Amino acid sequence: TELGRQMIYYFIAGSICTLFDFAVYFFLTRFFNFWQAYYEWANIIALIISATIFFLWSKKIVFKNQEKKIFWQYVKFWIMVIVTTLIYQWFFVLLVHANFYDLLAKVFCAIIILFVRFITNKFWVFAGQ
Repeated sequence: TELGRQMIYYFIAGSICTLFDFAVYFFLTRFFNFWQAYYEWANIIALIISATIFFLWSKKIVFKNQEKKIFWQYVKFWIMVIVTTLIYQWFFVLLVHANFYDLLAKVFCAIIILFVRFITNKFWVFAGQ
């Protein structure tokens, strides 16, 4: 079914973008003392870069959206990203402060947010596709 295809492509795209997110975070926090000290900001930077790539992939490949009003989709996408990133960041910091290993905390948060974002993208950002 179309929904099944979308979910598979979404999770593939999400996985690739999540790996990219982890790579940027790992690079920043393991090779630069500044970003290691400010790991919260390194995490936000990694999330923003990977989210932008993910929007383009979602629009063109996952949801095959032909809507010409890309600006409003992008605005809705970023509203969704900001809200889910705040949730992600809150849980991430909470887990790290609770002595979870930072990369394990990112894995847990990334899985939860992946599902939330699929639903939001499907039924709000790219509604009707």
